[in-house]
Amino acid sequence: MIEEAKMNNNDSKDPINKQRGYYLGMLAVLTIMRASVYGANGMISGIGMLMGIVVMVLGIGLTGSDNVGLLSLVTTLPFILLAMVLLMKNVKETNGQDLNDVEVN
Repeated sequence: MIEEAKMNNNDSKDPINKQRGYYLGMLAVLTIMRASVYGANGMISGIGMLMGIVVMVLGIGLTGSDNVGLLSLVTTLPFILLAMVLLMKNVKETNGQDLNDVEVN
């Protein structure tokens, strides 16, 4: 089922296909852990949304509604940079790696 969906997921610019691939990735988790993964995903998303709302309401209250664009940039840029650093530091190069030889712990 997952392989068939991946084969049909050729249009990477379509946001619906991106979301479908994200949820299919969560389906690849062991069955006994799947509910925990979906629950954790929902909880983390909810916390992120709540933090975003609080930061924007406080920021708009302090700086005024004319600076929403700048406020958005200032509040998101540190997290984007942190995510990029963590990605570059923790993800290993797979160029030339035969993925059939990879062992999963």
